[in-house]
Amino acid sequence: MNTCKSSPEVADHIRRKVIYEGLELEELGIDLADITDDVRLFDEDGLNLDSIDALEILAGVQREFGLSLPDADQAFIDEHCATVGRLASMVAGRVRGAGAPESATARTLGGATRDVRAGGRQSAPSAKS
Repeated sequence: MNTCKSSPEVADHIRRKVIYEGLELEELGIDLADITDDVRLFDEDGLNLDSIDALEILAGVQREFGLSLPDADQAFIDEHCATVGRLASMVAGRVRGAGAPESATARTLGGATRDVRAGGRQSAPSAKS
């Protein structure tokens, strides 16, 4: 889990590890320098990433920063994930405001549990008795 706390540190980590390396953008001919704080991630005039990329970015942010983002629906993505800068601000705020980090074994994404140590296998939400 990454321990950077300031927005610039968070933005740099998201840009490099989560987006550039995580999405393997080098293979698509995108340079790391193209991923600025204000480039639109999902617009045609920006990086033109798709909804699968959005889910991979959210999963990477959860993994890298030990966050749980169960409220990550399309409205959340539109508001908090449009640019690296917005994403970094949201992550920095949640990291600063977080108490004890959640276990690395299970994190949630959209209500499902993802077993991080088991290669990201996903299971349905558990039923409560």
